[in-house]
Amino acid sequence: MSRLIKVAIVVAIAVFIWKKGIPWWEEQHRGSASASPGDTCTPYADSAANTWSSGIRKFVNPPYDMAAWDSFRGDVQSRISEAESHCSCNAESCAKAKEAMSGLRGMVSDADGMIRNNTAPPSNIVSRQEDVDNLVDQAKELARAGK
Repeated sequence: MSRLIKVAIVVAIAVFIWKKGIPWWEEQHRGSASASPGDTCTPYADSAANTWSSGIRKFVNPPYDMAAWDSFRGDVQSRISEAESHCSCNAESCAKAKEAMSGLRGMVSDADGMIRNNTAPPSNIVSRQEDVDNLVDQAKELARAGK
């Protein structure tokens, strides 16, 4: 009797794998094969932009903690570089993400000068941040569309 139960359990597991496991496996591999090149790029660009926008508010008003600034700046620049390395494809989504990272790199540089020289931020800093965010959003939309 116990042998019959063991066989029934093995058969049930085999049926489950056949009905659920194999279709799931095929769907996972089919999805990755048809992914657009931008799908591997835009998450990195989004991460860099989000890191910048969520952390820059700590450095809006003096006095500035230079060690914290250097750490934050280094983290953002590292994320920008990582995004740029993943956005080397010729897809439209990659081009938009690279454009966003170029704008973000410029903002980081300008903010670094502002903080180190204790000067006022550029008057267009908010619109520049919005431009970067819009470019990243456009890149994500293009990637979803397979472009």
